[in-house]
Amino acid sequence: MSKKQDSRSCDDRRLFGRRSWLKATASVATLGAIGIGTAAADNYDVIRVPAGDTYRVSLESGDSIENAIIDITARNAAYQINAVGSNWTIRNVGVRGVWDRFEKAEPLIASVPDANASARIENLYLGDGATDDTYPGATGIFVPPSHAGTLEIDRVNIQGYPDNAIYGSSPGNTNAHPAPGSGGEVHITNSFAADCRAGGFRIGTAGSYVENCVAVSCDRNFWGFYEQTEAIDCDFSNGRFGDVGTGDNTWRANARARVRNTRFDSTVEHSGRVIGEAVGSPERTEPEDVSGVPLSAEEAAAGGRSEPPSEPDGGDTDDGESDDGQDDGEEPEEDREIDVDGHLLAFVTEPEASLAGYEFRAVGTVEFTEAPYESPSGGRIEGGTFVAEDFIEDDGETVHAGGVTGGGQGDAFVVDGPITEIDIGQPDVMWVELDGKRLSPEEILEETGGDEDEETDQFDTFEYAVEANEADVEYFLEGVEGVAFTPVQDADSIYVSPDGTRVAGLLGDGERHAVEGRLVEESAMLDVDVRGDGEGFIDGNESALGWYPQDGASGDEWKDIDALLDLEDDPDEDNESSEDEDGDESTPDLPKAVIIDGTDGDEPSRYTFSVSEAIEPSSEWDGTTDDSDIVVDGTTVAGRVDGTRHVFRFVGDVTGFWLDGDASVSFKYDV
Repeated sequence: MSKKQDSRSCDDRRLFGRRSWLKATASVATLGAIGIGTAAADNYDVIRVPAGDTYRVSLESGDSIENAIIDITARNAAYQINAVGSNWTIRNVGVRGVWDRFEKAEPLIASVPDANASARIENLYLGDGATDDTYPGATGIFVPPSHAGTLEIDRVNIQGYPDNAIYGSSPGNTNAHPAPGSGGEVHITNSFAADCRAGGFRIGTAGSYVENCVAVSCDRNFWGFYEQTEAIDCDFSNGRFGDVGTGDNTWRANARARVRNTRFDSTVEHSGRVIGEAVGSPERTEPEDVSGVPLSAEEAAAGGRSEPPSEPDGGDTDDGESDDGQDDGEEPEEDREIDVDGHLLAFVTEPEASLAGYEFRAVGTVEFTEAPYESPSGGRIEGGTFVAEDFIEDDGETVHAGGVTGGGQGDAFVVDGPITEIDIGQPDVMWVELDGKRLSPEEILEETGGDEDEETDQFDTFEYAVEANEADVEYFLEGVEGVAFTPVQDADSIYVSPDGTRVAGLLGDGERHAVEGRLVEESAMLDVDVRGDGEGFIDGNESALGWYPQDGASGDEWKDIDALLDLEDDPDEDNESSEDEDGDESTPDLPKAVIIDGTDGDEPSRYTFSVSEAIEPSSEWDGTTDDSDIVVDGTTVAGRVDGTRHVFRFVGDVTGFWLDGDASVSFKYDV
């Protein structure tokens, strides 16, 4: 029977009403609440399951089962707990006795179908394990694909189960799986697992994590099965296949298992990869090494050990209370110490948030980071943990960044420069902080200078465009000092040098190109050369171009380039052949050559090429010189080869070369 079928049949077999988990029916078992000692009788109840029978409990939204021992020491006795709904609780429960059935089973099924809800398992003992050690058999805790919310599992002790201690990866099942997952998160904290087949702590959805846990001698102690999951402050040792595992050999999902401040010895990457490295060899190997983990069924039912959950070596052991006895909780905003080069920008969520998205833009540099404080709900605030969604994109002028987070956690960035735009998708469950202080997006833009007018000497922009008029046109722009160009449109016949300072283009009849420039130095000027029977236009402002606008012209008018530049001489006259006193043409000595061969290319190739002294096209080596796909301007050429070969003779040093395509390039010297 598949897991999907089995979980459905368990849900349909509910024999107990809501909040009536101690009421027995004769058709199931004769059960009683019997204390196992004078002290214990006052603290918890004992449910003894007769041989061959099954004790069944169904929890719905708001229900709970607490302070009980389920005794299955009788032969073939079993239990079945189905917890499906919102805000249900399993707390202080211990199972006494070994599971001695051999068929596939999921005795404890836990699911939150509502994506905006949560539920909790706390202080649970399943440490007596199962007789059968053959996979697949019984599972400690099974989280079905229907889980869409958040499941918190804290202080559990699970040992000796043949089909995972906690099988929490099903919510991440891909669409190719017969039972696609619903994406719910599983948070496992302060827990212990040992001697389980398949996996110890097995999770598989973004946002799911294992924190301050110990697993020993499972096939894979921590198993990030799908998506990106995390293990924080853990110890994993003696894994049968590997202490930390990713993916599997069937679904081949691109899993990422991230480890942080975690000690382990080995990894196994079935698919995907492990991100991070061990911080040392495992130090904790026993359940008592994780404070708060119950060591017996009786201890769990009585409320567990009295000491609070521990942190690994080097962790924060503060009990969270101030000198006056008040719970400090999160560090007050005014007391936070932020030490970054720039600003710390953090997007923080409420616990009920799920996949809350955000985006922002900034001028300068943007990097992922981790905030030196936690969210109000105790979650980490770190950017870049959700590989599939978190991003930073730099287009050369501004940086566009964003991502998703939720569950009381957050994302953080270091931003060195003005923040110009912030967009939050779910403002009811997410807010934004700057340097540890909660501010509105508008306040952050004002604080960082991102709301100021960008038309300054440092960030003036302009646009150059040229249109063909019943003939081919070629043009060339060069930012003589401190101008960077970006094509406004994507066209095969626009060529931009790698450093962004030179642009060349070829236009056919009726075509138009537009290139945006950004002034990066106050003294920047432009050199523009347009050839052919076409019209060139330029748009910008006076501070950017030095000569624009003309008297009476508005800042958004297009002006004829000839009128702007007032070019009286041929712009190419310095490059044309000159005549000596006898009337003979003379050419400079060009002892070197470059051949750009696109005759065997599958696609067109584009290039730009600059030298220090002089360069001109050549027909040698079958070079094409009358090709309209060649642009020459001074010591720089640009072109496009598509089944053709371009040859240039030159003198001096190569100062820049860029090629996009599969054309071959060869150089010749002393020719």
